[in-house]
Amino acid sequence: MDITLVKIINEKHEIKFRIIQQDDFEQTVDLCSQVFANYEPMTRSMKINSKEFQTLAEPYCRKAIEDGLSIVATDSNGKVVGFVISEDLMTEPPPLDEMNDKIEPILLTSCTKKN
Repeated sequence: MDITLVKIINEKHEIKFRIIQQDDFEQTVDLCSQVFANYEPMTRSMKINSKEFQTLAEPYCRKAIEDGLSIVATDSNGKVVGFVISEDLMTEPPPLDEMNDKIEPILLTSCTKKN
């Protein structure tokens, strides 16, 4: 069963929200990488650029498409202008085979349990 979610939030700018699909992969990876490289404090402090961040964004966006739980926002031209990556916490995270070494400390920090 194919479920498509499209909702126009702002009719003037025609921002639409829908479940992420394979056609959104490149744009979402690019936007995610740019946002984290330029605005996320830990990524910025490690001086991780958007190209380097792609090694993390790609597997998470690929899994997001497979899971069908994430949302993209598109403008009137179909360009991805926003995203929410959601995951089922009962599933395994995506494999990170070719991750940039600069990203490892960030992953270790975010995955460490506090006692």
